[in-house]
Amino acid sequence: MPMLEITPIMLSKDYDGKYLYAEDTLQETGLLGRLLAEGYHYTVSISGSQREVGTGVSRIQSFVLYDENWKNVTDQYKVVYNDGVLEVR
Repeated sequence: MPMLEITPIMLSKDYDGKYLYAEDTLQETGLLGRLLAEGYHYTVSISGSQREVGTGVSRIQSFVLYDENWKNVTDQYKVVYNDGVLEVR
């Protein structure tokens, strides 16, 4: 079974007193990038926020991979979930 490693995109901003919230977007590299180029799609839900200067974590809550015909093929991969980074400077 192929391994699919997924990571939320890194987000950063300058301090403004408001929260920086995670976005439902993944780094489209490696195997995921190749699958997307072949017409695959995904849905993802990512949570996390950072308000003060420093770093926080964005964490994947759910992920589903679909082939070019929108058939769920997630179970055909060993999915490894990595945390992402939220940074307030």
